[in-house]
Amino acid sequence: MSIDDVDFKEQWIKEVVTFISIVWAENKLKKILVQKGLNEEDLIIFFIIQTIATMPNPIFKTGPQRLSHTLVGSAMYQEIKKQLNQCLQSLGHYNIKEEQLQFGHQYASDVMSFALNLKFAHELAYGKITLEEAL
Repeated sequence: MSIDDVDFKEQWIKEVVTFISIVWAENKLKKILVQKGLNEEDLIIFFIIQTIATMPNPIFKTGPQRLSHTLVGSAMYQEIKKQLNQCLQSLGHYNIKEEQLQFGHQYASDVMSFALNLKFAHELAYGKITLEEAL
């Protein structure tokens, strides 16, 4: 799957755009993101890339309780110091041209790696979860 396979008219993409617009409206977050040279469109692509990278279950548990879970793509905005800064610091470490072309972003490899590592760490701590279990 690549960014070209994504239908930007799908409802889940519209929800991503809405979510990112809320993130972008938060001045503290926006300031951090702009300092890294990112814009709102970058964040939308990051969310989509993180979702694709962690399919078929782009979620992870955040604790032992049944309803403690979150989408991988939204997690970094929930913990600025622990997750967002870690993701931003990782940007530019990888330079895998095939992934950049496939996902249409210079930081595709970095964002995918961050998402997979974040999900893996939470699965080690709390176990795995599927989308069906989260409903």
